[in-house]
Amino acid sequence: MKGMIAMSEAVYGLLGVFLGSFITGIFVVITSGMANRNRIQLEKLKMYSGAHTEAHKVLFAFANKILYTCYPIAERREEAFSGLIRNEFFQVVLPNYLYYSQSIRVLLNELKSQFDAFVEPDFYDEDTLTTFLDNRIMPIAKQLQEKCFREASMANL
Repeated sequence: MKGMIAMSEAVYGLLGVFLGSFITGIFVVITSGMANRNRIQLEKLKMYSGAHTEAHKVLFAFANKILYTCYPIAERREEAFSGLIRNEFFQVVLPNYLYYSQSIRVLLNELKSQFDAFVEPDFYDEDTLTTFLDNRIMPIAKQLQEKCFREASMANL
């Protein structure tokens, strides 16, 4: 009988060791998996933050170019506006469109719609474009600069 009790105590002891090891192993796997997931999320956040900041830098530079080339007394403002939209907006700013807030997108859509009307002969009205270039383009560029600065600095907090 003593042999049976000693053997059952040994079995229970081994079972306890195996069960403890198993629970510890599961705990290690779960915590390392969570740590890896957190590291991956942090890396994604760093990549997004860098791309977000870069997109706002590009937009800020675009707004500066508008201010320098389309100011009210500039010659050939229509050509400058058309060239900026064609060469900068569609190739540099638009690919980053998803990084911009809704308020920035509204301003960009206004620029794009004016350009669309400018290049489409059925919609082109010289007075409307002149009015836009006289009264609206400079405030849009300044608002873009302010919003870019605010959003880029908030992303880097």
